[in-house]
Amino acid sequence: MKSGCGKVGHGVMRRSVRGFGSIVLIGLGALGMSGPWDGGRQEVVQVRLDVDLWIGAADGPEEEEFGDVIDLLQDGAGRIFVLDRLALTVRVFGNDGRYLLSFGGRGDGPGEFSELYCLAGDPANRLWISGFREFEVFHDDGSGMGPYRTMRRNAELTRGCPMFPESGGPLFPAYGDGAHGAHVELGEDGRPIRQIDLPRHVDGDILGWRKLRIRQGDGVIQENDLAPPAGPRDPLRRARDGRFGRVVTTEYRVQLYDADGAPSHEIHRAATGPELSDAERRAFRREQDSLERATRPYRVGAYPDFPIPDRHPPVRELGFDLDGRLWIELARPAEAAEAYAEVFDATGTLIFTASWPRSVRLWYGSIRDSTALGIAADGLGTQRVARLRFRRN
Repeated sequence: MKSGCGKVGHGVMRRSVRGFGSIVLIGLGALGMSGPWDGGRQEVVQVRLDVDLWIGAADGPEEEEFGDVIDLLQDGAGRIFVLDRLALTVRVFGNDGRYLLSFGGRGDGPGEFSELYCLAGDPANRLWISGFREFEVFHDDGSGMGPYRTMRRNAELTRGCPMFPESGGPLFPAYGDGAHGAHVELGEDGRPIRQIDLPRHVDGDILGWRKLRIRQGDGVIQENDLAPPAGPRDPLRRARDGRFGRVVTTEYRVQLYDADGAPSHEIHRAATGPELSDAERRAFRREQDSLERATRPYRVGAYPDFPIPDRHPPVRELGFDLDGRLWIELARPAEAAEAYAEVFDATGTLIFTASWPRSVRLWYGSIRDSTALGIAADGLGTQRVARLRFRRN
C-alpha cells in the first residue's frame, strides 16, 4: 500500500516493512488476530512512544526558534521537515536533529509564499506546499530543495494538501455540499477529471451548536456557529492515499472509506468518556464568560447559555499516518500524564495500542515506521518539535 507523504528525494510512497512494521506483523500472527475489531477482548501489542530528540529553544540558534509550527513531515532518511507559518519557511533537520537548510520565504516569486497551510510528498519525490493561492512544488536536487513548479489553486479547492491514490491523479480537498466538502481529481493541465462527494457533516443542532449574532461595522448582522465546551465534534480525516475516516465523537464508531468515497470498514466498540474535573469545569466557564464579555459591544441578543457536560466525548481525535494506519485517540482524565490511542490497519484490524507523554501533541501525518513527530509548548508558548521512538511494552 502506498502512503501519500513520504521520503523526499530518496524514494517516496512505499509501504514500509522495516523497523516496527515487522514487529506488528509477527505480533498479530502469534496472537491469531484477524478481521475488523468490534471491541471484543483481545490481547494486543502495547507500544509506548518515548521522546529521544528535541528541536527548538527560545534562546537557541535562530533556525531553531519557531514561530507557529503548523505541519511536520519526516522522510525515509529520517530528515525532519518543519513548516513554520509565521516565518513562511520550511526548515529541514537531519536525523540527529542538526539543522540542514531552509526554503520558502515571504514573496511572490517561485518557491515563495504569502501564507502557508500544509505540506505533502508525492510519488515522484516532490514536496507540495499549500500557499494562499497556489501550490508550490519543490524537488530535492541534491544540494537543497529547489522550486519545481507552481500550480494555481482554483476557487473550488480548499487550502488542504493533495492526496496521491494508488491509481489515477492526485486528489485535492474541495468545497462541496456541506462542511466536509469533496475530493477533486485534477489532470496535468489542472482541470477537474472527477469529483468525489464526501459524507455530509452532522447538523450543528445535533452537536449542540448555538447561533451567535454579531453586528458588523456596516450594520449587517452575521450569524456565527458556536460549539459547546467539551461538546461532540464531527471530524473527517484524510489518509495520504485518498482514503478517509469519519467519526461523531459522542460514540466510538469510526467509518472508513476508500479513495473512491465508498464505505469500506467500520470500527466500533462501547466506550465512555472521562468525567470533567472541577478544574476543567472552571476553565470552560471562564472561557465562556470571557467570550460573553468580548462580544458584548457587537452582539445582537443574549450570549448562548451552554451547559457544561458531565463527561468528555470518548473519542478525542483521529488521523492517518504515513503508512496508512488509522490512529483513534481517546479522551483521557485531566490527571492522566499520558495520551492513549488505538491503531488500526486499512481493514479495521486493531494492530497495537500506543501511549505517549500528554505534553506532546502527536502529529499523526508525520508518523512513519516506528518513529513519530509531535509539538510541545512551554508556558510562554515557545514551541519545540519532539521526535518519539516506539518501544514495545
